[in-house]
Amino acid sequence: MKRFNDYLNLHEARLVNVKGWANGQKRKLVLWKPKSSHDIRPYHTQHLTNNPKDYGLKEEDFLKVLARSYGFDPEDMETLRALDGIKSGKYDRDKDIDNFMYGQGWARIVLNDGIGSIEGPIKANLHSAAKLIAKKYTWSQIDFMEIGDVLKDNAESIGDEDTWKSYLKTGRVPKRTTIGSTMARFREHVDLSEAYRGDMLIGWVDPKNKLILHPEGGRGWKFHTQVLTNKMSAEEFRKFQPNRIGVGIANDMVKFVKSGDMTEAQLKHIIDKSYENIYNALKSGRSDGDYDTELNLEKAGWVKVRIDRKPNGRSSVLGDLDRCQAAAKVIDKKLGGWQGIKTDQFWVRDGGTMVADEKTWDTYVKTGRVPKRTDIGKTMSQFR
Repeated sequence: MKRFNDYLNLHEARLVNVKGWANGQKRKLVLWKPKSSHDIRPYHTQHLTNNPKDYGLKEEDFLKVLARSYGFDPEDMETLRALDGIKSGKYDRDKDIDNFMYGQGWARIVLNDGIGSIEGPIKANLHSAAKLIAKKYTWSQIDFMEIGDVLKDNAESIGDEDTWKSYLKTGRVPKRTTIGSTMARFREHVDLSEAYRGDMLIGWVDPKNKLILHPEGGRGWKFHTQVLTNKMSAEEFRKFQPNRIGVGIANDMVKFVKSGDMTEAQLKHIIDKSYENIYNALKSGRSDGDYDTELNLEKAGWVKVRIDRKPNGRSSVLGDLDRCQAAAKVIDKKLGGWQGIKTDQFWVRDGGTMVADEKTWDTYVKTGRVPKRTDIGKTMSQFR
């Protein structure tokens, strides 16, 4: 007989959650599974330096790379400390070791529950790595892929299976036709002129960096979940809903099935109905929000967005810090920069750090950091 959790997990996605390195020239794929979908360790370079044999390398190879970079000998204490810092995870990347790996034909791989990337500066490496990935995983397990130099925003996105197959065959991501580009610009113009009007906009940036905003702000800024349930089916939304059935009740229900007082179909129906009732309450607005579900959404890469254009308006992005910057980039592009956002305050993580002018906003969008004013700057601000 099924365990109780088997009934709760009927709608879980079968997406892949792994990261690693791929080398198409050597037909070698080194992948590992993080402890959870939100865990980013071990880092790529950390795993590499701790497991050199998996890559056909030796620790001396990395010491030589670092020695050339820092101007020391491989056996010098400074070089050894630098390698220890990478192996311990003190630093998540090392430019020289990364370039060494790229030169050997390797590419970085991330397949994180529907947000994938094949990263590196050499196109031939990326294409051969993609072929290795395609042999191991189906498109339904990948769902979305960025290919290119992701850190420099020089990557192409693949969001459907036909485009993925075309890339695997040709090594090129198909570009939209002139008509397609014109229609896309037209849709974007409609979005800017209609969907992003109003003094209060609420919504989300999804893990694939798509902006979802309600032009009227729902029934108030609390109703973020209502906006999302009107975009998601009950089955999609259930992936993020927590198990709210206590252990005691769960054990009782399993006992009922074992004793014959309840069939497995009846148990499944009860559980499905409880999730459905919560979903319908959120979608209709009878319930104003679901904190635990929203927390799960943020952990999965969703970012909660509020644009408040009223006097003393308090706008914000709420989610993982790196994802907040990614969301800010999307908002900046879609709304036309700081002038299109038109807010007095923009909070990163809602109460964390505040942006109040165009220069600071542009710096945040570009770097992910909000510059702090110096004492002189604060004094001059007070003087002005």
